[in-house]
Amino acid sequence: MSVQAGNTDFVASPNNPFNASAPITAFPGISHDFDVSDDDFETPFFVVTSWNLAAGLFPMVTLSLMDTYGTCLMYIVRIDSVYPMHRLRDSQISYCLFIIFVLPQALAQNFATLVVVRFFAGGFAGTLQNGVEAVVANLFETRCEQMLGVTLYILAYVGGVTLGPVQGAFAQLLGWRWIFWLQLIVYGAALPLVVFGLEETRGPIIRTKLEKTASHSRSVSKILELAPEITETLLRSGRLLVTEFIVFCFMLWSAFSYGLIFVSTESMTIVYSTVFGFETYQTGLLQVAMFIGELLGAAVYIAFQRNSVMPSQHINKKALESTDGLSRPQRNNTIEKELYLSVPATIIGLSGGLFIYAWTGYKEGAAPWIAPAIGLALQGFAVVIIITGATSYLTECYGVYAASAIGALGVGENVFAAFLPLLSLPMYRNLGFQWASSLLACVGLILVVPPLALIWKGPTARGRSRAIQELRRQ
Repeated sequence: MSVQAGNTDFVASPNNPFNASAPITAFPGISHDFDVSDDDFETPFFVVTSWNLAAGLFPMVTLSLMDTYGTCLMYIVRIDSVYPMHRLRDSQISYCLFIIFVLPQALAQNFATLVVVRFFAGGFAGTLQNGVEAVVANLFETRCEQMLGVTLYILAYVGGVTLGPVQGAFAQLLGWRWIFWLQLIVYGAALPLVVFGLEETRGPIIRTKLEKTASHSRSVSKILELAPEITETLLRSGRLLVTEFIVFCFMLWSAFSYGLIFVSTESMTIVYSTVFGFETYQTGLLQVAMFIGELLGAAVYIAFQRNSVMPSQHINKKALESTDGLSRPQRNNTIEKELYLSVPATIIGLSGGLFIYAWTGYKEGAAPWIAPAIGLALQGFAVVIIITGATSYLTECYGVYAASAIGALGVGENVFAAFLPLLSLPMYRNLGFQWASSLLACVGLILVVPPLALIWKGPTARGRSRAIQELRRQ
């Protein structure tokens, strides 16, 4: 379990969200070159919708496999993990295929091609992105180290999505295709780190490899014996999402906040070009305001974890090794402290930021341009804290199946990011700038109710969870 594996994930995965959101600032150029209309409906946004949709669907399968068969399987296929002792070179799967599908984005000759190739790029990137939380949980022993790693990763992930339009704003000065050419350069530079630096981090998988004999063959009957286990593994994320009320509520909460990044990116183009006279590339640069909020959110969350949550969850190494990572008596009644910061961040940062954004940027002369930007910064502050808090809570609740629970979370986040922004143009035009953002703020207030209830009755809710009880019996 080398730290090198974790470093590789942090280098490779946060780069991928740039590919998700960077084309947003290039919509005028894409619309012009491919003769796509965006007068009544943001048709060019389908290049982002297809990416996010695949990024949500693919991890439903791949992260469940990661729980059972290890992290390396999802990043690179190790031939020696299938045929032991064969000293053949590792073959890239997710990362190489992701890079391959970035290339036709730069070369696409029609809009349909661009949408299709971005679907596959998003699917392979989704595996890389959503698997890091599980890798970090395997890599570090103490909860403090784990949460520091997860928080920094989520900051990089969310920040990558936020800053994507900034990269697009600069790159499109050379032509919108240069958005993808520049990304290919970065992804190609990171490829050697992934191929040569990634090692398995899943403890049971490492133990299994060490106990294997030198047999080089696997019979068809052996593979057929594993079929029920593989089927159960593939369905695990979906089953948790459908049957676990905690997972479903946290999915809605986290997914809405993540989708707001894309909604804000779309809406600020409309608001700032109409009210403040900004050019399209200038609205892309405004994403920096949201990123500043995300930086502050990560810093506050780390400080909160170190000063509030971690002291109450401190246990010695012997106690840690004697429990299964799920039903730790010393921590059973303190898991809800993971939400103490996320709930007020939703109310004050997310909804409050949306209200500020709504009523300071709805008409010319209402406020200077920086006032709505402050609202965007508050939203960024809340998004990092909400996603980190939800991830942390589900990791604590679902233990060895954390990757599957996070996979379910990732499905919702990417599906919301795929479809919620499609409503931005008609919503902001039909309801008006102030009422559209106010509606989103009210939705945020509604979605905070289940986490607030868990702070009050969390142990009771977890005690009724069938999946959690099943894990505790193992």
